[in-house]
Amino acid sequence: MKELEPTKAKRITIPTRVKRFAVAYYTNSMGWENTQQFFTTPESAIENFLRFYKDQDNDYSPKFYSVYEVNLEIPVISNGK
Repeated sequence: MKELEPTKAKRITIPTRVKRFAVAYYTNSMGWENTQQFFTTPESAIENFLRFYKDQDNDYSPKFYSVYEVNLEIPVISNGK
């Protein structure tokens, strides 16, 4: 294993907005709902969604689904400087 040399940055940029993906889905019993998690790629959102619902076959199983993008703001707390 190779040890990396430390570097000193003059400035660090922290993003204030990020894009995340979630899944909206429709069930006969509850109508339209959203997943409770956000993902960094649409593929990972679908993969997680399908893994969770793959074996369900009842009124609570999703009949339709769609991936959507959310633009989230990251709250940054200033240290007063």
